[in-house]
Amino acid sequence: MHILFVADPLESFKIYKDTTFSMMREAQKRGHRISACEPKDIMWQRGGQVTAYVRDITLTSDPDVWFTAAQRKPDERPQAIKDFDCVIMRKDPPFDSEFFYATHLLEQAEREGAKVFNKPRALRDHPEKLAILEFPQFIGPTLVTRDADDVRRFHAEHRDIILKPLDGMGGMGIFRVKDDGLNLGGIIETLNKDGAQTLMVQKFLPAISEGDKRVLVIGGKPVPYCLARIPQGGEVRGNLAAGGKGVAQPLTDSDRATAEALGPTLAARGLLLVGLDIIGDSLTEINVTSPTCFQEIFDQTGFDVPAMFIDALEAAVAARSAVMPVPASNPTPLSPFHLAFPVHDLAAARQFYGVTLGCPEGRSSPEWIDFNFYGHQIVAHLAPGECGTAARSAVDGHGVPVRHFGIVLPMAAWEAMAARLQAQGTEFVIEPYIRFKGEPGEQATMFFLDPSGNAIEVKAFSDIGRLFAK
Repeated sequence: MHILFVADPLESFKIYKDTTFSMMREAQKRGHRISACEPKDIMWQRGGQVTAYVRDITLTSDPDVWFTAAQRKPDERPQAIKDFDCVIMRKDPPFDSEFFYATHLLEQAEREGAKVFNKPRALRDHPEKLAILEFPQFIGPTLVTRDADDVRRFHAEHRDIILKPLDGMGGMGIFRVKDDGLNLGGIIETLNKDGAQTLMVQKFLPAISEGDKRVLVIGGKPVPYCLARIPQGGEVRGNLAAGGKGVAQPLTDSDRATAEALGPTLAARGLLLVGLDIIGDSLTEINVTSPTCFQEIFDQTGFDVPAMFIDALEAAVAARSAVMPVPASNPTPLSPFHLAFPVHDLAAARQFYGVTLGCPEGRSSPEWIDFNFYGHQIVAHLAPGECGTAARSAVDGHGVPVRHFGIVLPMAAWEAMAARLQAQGTEFVIEPYIRFKGEPGEQATMFFLDPSGNAIEVKAFSDIGRLFAK
């Protein structure tokens, strides 16, 4: 693959701890090509495509001169963003106006065919402090307001609180006010700009002494280790940028439960990489712009987080790239089909279709979820009474579920999916194999069930022109 990283200036990287660098290193190790640009290097003009002025880089083994570039500033090479195999948005916070504008340019590139991770719209829809509001069952007492009286009432109720700006990062602007309320008024004025800006207030969690845990979720699945960022020297903030000490440790049962509950939902929205911040058992933030801690976890535990990320990236790109040419025997342009089917559990459907199969999520309600099934619209409806195992019919010596749906993929994409599902321990109704060997309809196929028992067939032809051959 040819991967474009949209990031901060390469010259500013501290490669001994930089997560983006670790992604690049793993990608290059696998033979992928790497280019890089900054958000300011992206442009669009009417009549053209979203273009980035990029440098094609090669990583070296020299920690002082860690990359070489085929182009020098300001003579970067222009390339349409859609022509990269994928784009990884890794610009560090803050999420300011320029970051916001960059997501709109990248979203236009998506409309032109680019594959961007994390998805630009998902970056906009999940501000890192406010994203937790969607999941109140996992958070502690929390207030979002710009009103000083609201803050005082919250303090009167909880007595020991944390106040922070919504646009802060790295622990910047965080204050603790204890029972005595010392300087509460001044802190409110500083953060809310005399009522002009909204802030967040949370009950102080004593478990911060054991660390503010960064739990990474990749492709909807938690990394088995987190990095506990432990405050030092009487400091209330555990952020590494504020002097916290990073200690890698296995996930607790509670950490894992939270990550497994949120992961499929976030992954289905196009968030390939997420960093959950958890203090004790309470979720405090959901980081989506540029989550870090890959190298710290790898250095202390040996768990290869960059490899897990690139695995997930390769699978996600393959899933989004699986577009079949129109067979010559049916030259009419293919229109997306629509299929509705019953499921007994929407969360399980979201995990299976959004994460296991990599289908982006569309609209949803408490009763149904839309998925983009390789360019087609499928809708999982909550209808437990309608779920059930289909009858079987004999085809090529196998019992094929009569009621099933599926997709015809390019052979390489079929092979990649088969390998991925086998590696995940998928239980197949019919294992991946080639059927009708030597006959006009020779094809690769596999059958498996979703969690509600709906049968799915994924097939491929070495020559798509034989799709309807007799």
